[in-house]
Amino acid sequence: MPTYRTIFRGTAIFGGSQAVTVLASLIRGKCVAVLLGAYGMGVSSLLVSVLNPITQLFALGLPSAAISDIAAAGDDSDERRRRMTVFRKAMAILAILAAVYTAVAAPLMASVTFGSDVSDAVWWTLCLAPAALFTMLAQAETTLLQSRHELKRLAACNITGPVAGIILGIPLYYIYGINGIAPGIAVFAAVTWLMARALGRKGDITRHTSSAPQGPLYSSPSLHRMVKLGVAMTMTGLIANLVVYAVNTYINSRGNTHDVGIYQSATAITTQCTQMVFMALATDYYPHLAETIRSRLGTMRLASKESEVALLVTVPLAVLLIVFAPLIVRVLLTGEFLAAVPLIQLTAVVFVFRAFYFPLDYICLAKNDKVFYFLYEGVAYNVQTLVILIAAYWWRGVDGLAWGVLANGILGGVIAVIVARMRYGVVYARRVLTVAAAGMAAVTATAAIAMTMDEGWIKISLQAVMAIACTTACIWRGKRLLKG
Repeated sequence: MPTYRTIFRGTAIFGGSQAVTVLASLIRGKCVAVLLGAYGMGVSSLLVSVLNPITQLFALGLPSAAISDIAAAGDDSDERRRRMTVFRKAMAILAILAAVYTAVAAPLMASVTFGSDVSDAVWWTLCLAPAALFTMLAQAETTLLQSRHELKRLAACNITGPVAGIILGIPLYYIYGINGIAPGIAVFAAVTWLMARALGRKGDITRHTSSAPQGPLYSSPSLHRMVKLGVAMTMTGLIANLVVYAVNTYINSRGNTHDVGIYQSATAITTQCTQMVFMALATDYYPHLAETIRSRLGTMRLASKESEVALLVTVPLAVLLIVFAPLIVRVLLTGEFLAAVPLIQLTAVVFVFRAFYFPLDYICLAKNDKVFYFLYEGVAYNVQTLVILIAAYWWRGVDGLAWGVLANGILGGVIAVIVARMRYGVVYARRVLTVAAAGMAAVTATAAIAMTMDEGWIKISLQAVMAIACTTACIWRGKRLLKG
């Protein structure tokens, strides 16, 4: 069972690597914009949009599913080694299939993506074949690092790839121009895999002879379990993408493209912030949860600790996001997008609600409850999101979307708590409920001040007081937990 100190340390390590990754992505995007212009940015975005679905579909969700399956082996080191070996071999085969598919379908994908006017489009798409191969091989290695709780090495691996993309990519852009984008993506993937493999070799227990799987790979029970859970996760992700597409299409048809841009700009800003935090929190939590899941008491203790740490991290960030939302929009976008500010501010409130219940969402995965996970996360939650957001836009346009996002977040939290209690018998400790109530009240009050008061020194003073008070209280509580 990890301590508060372990959870804080893991969050800090991986959160720092996530921050470096985001910064590297921004720098790389700036270099592409300066050296290759808007056309180069467009080509880069299109190539990434072609590569990502291929790697996601061919991976079959195995990287996430493998974590709980490997952890389920418990203290049986031989069985743990065998499951790791099965996962690595399966990912290698799927990576090869993804590369072959990309190479074979390159002319068709190039025609669909770029049309017939771009003569080098087939070459660009062919370069995605090795990129798909190395991306999936790197996913296998980072998954094994995560399952062994090698957080420092995992963080180093996550940093190396983006930094290498800058160091090696910029010369390619400078020398070859637009034609250097696709090879740069392949080089980025290859360096990430090499670094992950090198970092993982020291603690790699699959090189022992006893780790060889018994019988053909396709007959492995472990592989069957991973594939079933992985497919459920993949289908859930596809449904979520369809919901995003449906919401954007509805906004565009009932309103206009400008409203779609406002909604997506707000979503992009908040998603980047929240994903960075939740990935940092969940990276070490998920493997520990999978190891503890057989004990209901252990699960409740771990989920309570994780939720409390998540709240202490997200409350100050949410308050700052609410206060500085207008400035963030002006810096990252333009004054034209200021209509997105209320949407960002209410999404920041949802950020805290999400921090409260996100540890409960992983219980389905840790228990390998694949059918219920698909019905709950894949069908019910996505249908709920679709209905609420469409109804909210029909009600009051972009302003209605802001309230729809808030309603969807609150309802999602209530349902997650009910499901955890009724299906798995998991409830939070009372101290977590106290911290959550205080944090939600503070963030809601800050949002109310920001959205209802006119600009002036009174509003600025109240926002400053809220930001300082929330940050100080969370730091104080965090220090108390570390000492305890």
